[in-house]
Amino acid sequence: MRQYGWITMVILVGLLVQACGPQFETRYSYAPPPTDAGKLCATQCQTVKTYCRRTCAAEEGSCKAQQQSRAQYDYDQYVRKQQAAKREIERSPNSFLSYGACSTGGCNENCDGDFRICYSTCGGQVQESVVCTSGCEDVQPVQPVQPAYRPAQPVREDRGPQTSSLCRKGAKVEVFSEGDWYEAKVKSLPLRNGRCPVHYIGYDDSEDEDVPLTDMRRIGE
Repeated sequence: MRQYGWITMVILVGLLVQACGPQFETRYSYAPPPTDAGKLCATQCQTVKTYCRRTCAAEEGSCKAQQQSRAQYDYDQYVRKQQAAKREIERSPNSFLSYGACSTGGCNENCDGDFRICYSTCGGQVQESVVCTSGCEDVQPVQPVQPAYRPAQPVREDRGPQTSSLCRKGAKVEVFSEGDWYEAKVKSLPLRNGRCPVHYIGYDDSEDEDVPLTDMRRIGE
């Protein structure tokens, strides 16, 4: 027991040292697209992001439900073993429960990253900066980072936002899949989840799929 006490003390000291150090956070600011078409495109990006985050939350809920069922099963097994050995039941179902695998942090970060790419594609600008949030007394001011995302091309009113023009029924595009680019034809307008239905030219209809706009480009780009 003494050995475990020392290990616990070392861990606590490490956590205290880490907590006393400066803590930084990356923040983003957004400059909207200059055109009405670009602003509409950016709004669509926000809708896709909201849907993406809701999907993350739903997956987290499903994961937690599975973990609860597993914890109850493990607890029942434990109770049977304890009763068979005529030992006291000292643990509760919650002691078998762990939600560590159900975190949505990575999923939400992917949603936010896709949103920033989409936003810049629509003609907006995304400014990234690193901010000290705690333990900042001895920290030198952090210089703002250069814009992380710039619009690849200005969005023009006469042809609409790039994302919309890519996913236009009948448009021929190239889709990045399995490490290579394939020629495809757009089947319809973007779906509610932001993906674009495509048919790969020269392939059977069973190969059709809904792909992210970020995996699409105009032929020849």
